Amino acid sequence: MKLWILFFATALAVCVYAADVTGTWIGSFDTQMGPMENTIVIKTASPLTGTVATPQFPALAMENAKLEGDKISFQVTTDYGKVVYSGTANADELKLKVIGTQGTEYALTCKRKQ
Repeated sequence: MKLWILFFATALAVCVYAADVTGTWIGSFDTQMGPMENTIVIKTASPLTGTVATPQFPALAMENAKLEGDKISFQVTTDYGKVVYSGTANADELKLKVIGTQGTEYALTCKRKQ
C-alpha cells in the first residue's frame, strides 16, 4: 500500500509541474526560401494560449495547445494549412520540431526575449 501512495504522489508531482513559458520567444529555421523567423508569444501557461508570427503571417492564434511538464505542443492554421510545433521548454529556451504544411520537418530553437 505504501508503494502505491509513493507512486501516486510522484505521478501527481510530475503532472502538476509545468515549465514557465509565458513571454516572447524568438527563433528561426532555414527553409527553401531562406530563414523563417518565428516570434512566439505565450500569454498564459494554463491553459496554454498565445500567438505565432512570421514574416508572412503577423499573428496566428495557437490551437490545440498543451503544456505538460516541460513538453509543449501547439499548431497554427495558415492560408496554406496547419503548421505543427512540438518539443520541450526550459527556463530560457524552446527546442521545437516544426512540421510545415507540406510535411517538411524543421528544427527551431527559440530564446526568451529579455
